[in-house]
Parts: sequence; C-alpha cells; structure tokens
Amino acid sequence: MKDSTKKIIAREFLFLLGTIILFFVVIFIWASLNDSINDKEYELKQEIKSLTEYKKLPYRLRVFYYINNNIIEYSWDKMKDSEKFISDLKENEYASEIYDYIKKKRNIEIDKEQYLKLISKDTVSEQYLTKLLPKLLPLEKKLDKIKDSFFNHSVGGDEALGLGILIFSIFFLLRYLIYATKWSIRQLKK
Repeated sequence: MKDSTKKIIAREFLFLLGTIILFFVVIFIWASLNDSINDKEYELKQEIKSLTEYKKLPYRLRVFYYINNNIIEYSWDKMKDSEKFISDLKENEYASEIYDYIKKKRNIEIDKEQYLKLISKDTVSEQYLTKLLPKLLPLEKKLDKIKDSFFNHSVGGDEALGLGILIFSIFFLLRYLIYATKWSIRQLKK
C-alpha cells in the first residue's frame, strides 16, 4: 500500500473518530442540561405545591385547584382565571353546576347541601388569593418556560439518530463537498 493511500485512510479514520467523539460529547451535554432542567422543574412544582397545598386553602380555592389538578388532564384546558372562578362560585346556580361537573367527573363523597354551605361560608378566598397570586404567578411562568425549553426533552432514539446524522453530515460528508468544489475550481483553472 502506498504512503499516500495510508495517509488518506488515516485522515478519514481520524475524521470519523472525531465525529463519533463529538456526537457523544453533544449527547452527554444535552443529557446533563436535561437533568438540570428536570431538577429545576421538580423544585418549582414542589414550591407551587406547597403554596397551593389543598388543606391550607379556603374552600372556593380548594374547588378551583381540585378541578385544575385532579379533573382537567391537559394544561391547555386548565382554568387560568382563579379570581373570576372563585367570584362566580359565590352564585348558587354556578356552584351547583360546578358540583354537578365534579360529581360527573369524579364520584365525590360530599353532600351537595354541605358543599353549597361551605362555599357560602368561605369569605376569605379573595383575600387569600390576593396574597397568593404575587408569589404563584412568577413560579407558574417559570415552570411554563422550563416546560417549553428545547432541552427539556430527553434525548431518545429518534433525537439521537437525527443528531448523529446531522453531525455526521456536517463534519464528515460536508468535507467531501468542499474537497469536490476545490478540485473543480483547480480543474477549471488548468
């Protein structure tokens, strides 16, 4: 085998090895970022959970958070305006509709009369909410931002394969396009 052929094979091997090492470095960094984001998301969820702990909330706010956390499954369906909800819940007709909705979705043990009585007795939900919202809203915004983060998704099979193909294409195949372009230019100059 000629020395020039050996050099070409060695160079190609080093480029391939470099591409593979770069792939694993990128995967490692992505996984580390994902773990960090997951830890931050867990901390925010715990902080939000402590602020909205079910037993500490006034009754109308309990109903709001019960519906949002235990009945409504998807985040885009969740009720956003807690102030309007607890205000509307003071009306017997709306409170009855909400009771029927909860009863239909989950079989609850509480009696309807007792439920309506607890709602009418709750006079502190608005005050509690005005103290809670300034603390809660920034945390929920941070949590939404983290959930929408590009690196929040773990690197699975499809993402890793796509990333591998991208890195291989950029650092290995693109090089041949550059070589072919240089060769073509040299041939045209001759």
